[in-house]
Amino acid sequence: MADLFAGYEALVALGLVVALFAMFIWEKYPADVTAAAGAAIFILLGFVQSDQAMAVFSNSAPLTIGAMFVLSGALVRTGVLESVAGMVLERAKKHPMLALGFFLFATLAASAFMNNTPVVLVLIPIVIRLAGALDIASTRLLIPISYAAILGGTLTLIGTSTNLLVDGVAREQGLEPFSIFEITPVGIVAALTGVATMLVLGRFLLPDRREEGGEAMDAEETEYLSEVTVLVDGPYTEKPIKEIADFKQPGLRITGVRSEGRTIRKDVGDIVLKKNDAIIIVAKSSELLTLSEKEGLRIGQRRGAVREGDQIAVEAVVAPGRYSQGTRLSSLSLGRRFGVRILGVHRHRHVPGPDLGSVMLRPADRLLLEGTSEGLDELSDQSDLVSVTRSTARAFRRTKAPLALLALGLVVVLAAFDVMDIGILAMIAVAAILVLRCIDADEAWGSIDGAILILIFSMLIVGQGLQNTGAVTLIVETLTPLMTTVTPFVLLLMVYALASTLTECVTNNAVAVLVTPIVIGLGQQLGVEPRALVVAVMFGASASFATPIGYQTNTLVYGAGNYRFSDFVKIGLPMNVIVGIATCFAISWYYGL
Repeated sequence: MADLFAGYEALVALGLVVALFAMFIWEKYPADVTAAAGAAIFILLGFVQSDQAMAVFSNSAPLTIGAMFVLSGALVRTGVLESVAGMVLERAKKHPMLALGFFLFATLAASAFMNNTPVVLVLIPIVIRLAGALDIASTRLLIPISYAAILGGTLTLIGTSTNLLVDGVAREQGLEPFSIFEITPVGIVAALTGVATMLVLGRFLLPDRREEGGEAMDAEETEYLSEVTVLVDGPYTEKPIKEIADFKQPGLRITGVRSEGRTIRKDVGDIVLKKNDAIIIVAKSSELLTLSEKEGLRIGQRRGAVREGDQIAVEAVVAPGRYSQGTRLSSLSLGRRFGVRILGVHRHRHVPGPDLGSVMLRPADRLLLEGTSEGLDELSDQSDLVSVTRSTARAFRRTKAPLALLALGLVVVLAAFDVMDIGILAMIAVAAILVLRCIDADEAWGSIDGAILILIFSMLIVGQGLQNTGAVTLIVETLTPLMTTVTPFVLLLMVYALASTLTECVTNNAVAVLVTPIVIGLGQQLGVEPRALVVAVMFGASASFATPIGYQTNTLVYGAGNYRFSDFVKIGLPMNVIVGIATCFAISWYYGL
């Protein structure tokens, strides 16, 4: 089929890319579907051969992202993110702007020395929680975090693989190697300009879309009213409640203590528990399930014997019009009838009662139950409850938290020192955390966002097609004669703009390989410092703000925030222009053009 376009392959490929971007903006189909269709067209037209298309799937970037999804899932399962989020949210309530500023600059600093993809993956759930605590849409924060990670990557030579690749190509062309911090002064100007631009324009150009699903990724668990009864003397009866780590988790708050027939509501943190005392709590389902595995504690209420067998947790909803409506929770007798224990009860926007046993059930109340699969099946068939579904929450494995942190830390540190490719390191770390039971296999694979991986693989195929057809070369060759007639500063601007524009639709590494030798030759021909032009390529190829497919961190937050393609265009185009101009001024001053 390629013969139909003989001699015009580059123009056809460019036309297809324009149509593809129009489809992204139209959003008739999800972005991953549009990208997959575009990749299929490039293959069917013969612009990408079958072996080249298959070779795309060996690209380390998507595999690394998939592995980092799993490592992030392990941080969730071991309670690390819950603890970090709790600390951040506690401070955000007192100093919200300080918390936001801390996030931006922490992201900048971390991305300067490590791969910014894992940085953003780890921060996404925390940022979403922070947005909820501050009562703002997560769409107002996720794009800035991605942009901060991109800008942070430009602060050092090792901040992004693109910088290292440009340095390698420049060495092959005879330039002296770049030191790790040679580009840092320029990077600081770019970063400060980018942050200032986001602060000024963000309030006008960032979307505020809570009502349309912008919080879809906020996996905020349901909070349940429950009770924790101390069954034996031991670690829970030796010191005040406020000093017991299990009761100081961010997803749990104590509302009272019942001791010797009376309920205490004030200064409960100073109380030293005794055997058979009960703590009244409101907690997330994961926290309840975590406590239920602790020796010496009983969670919730049980009337009757628990059946032998593996215990699983389910959520059930009280049906309207049944006789259970208005029934006291303690009178349901689910333990005697089905061997099921009531762990907690949830009522939308309300605490359903002073304690678990006093709750009078209403339609749509949600119960967290634990029992055997057989008992829960009987409950589903015979009881006054509907929508009995297995809970997605799982108990935290907090004792495994150091292992999960160590795995992630080693990936970052060893990759920074170039001990091994980050993709290989990440996959080794995934194997380790699975063997060490930081996370279960089904949960690990479920944490991978397949839509994002499909989007990345598809755009890699499209980028390969643009290279094969000569579309990229056509653009560069068309602009090169014009570059020879302008002043050094305008040449710098044009090189930056070329690299930035190409990066929006072709992988930045391909841009680095294609453009770097050309600008070095231009600099030598025109008497302009080639090193300055190479730095412009570094920054232009990395500073990709205008589309969600131009840089991996943009793609990650694109799915997490349920953004539209046009959201990135609105804020990203001004970012590209303003940061680009400031960066070129900094390069011009730094290299004395």
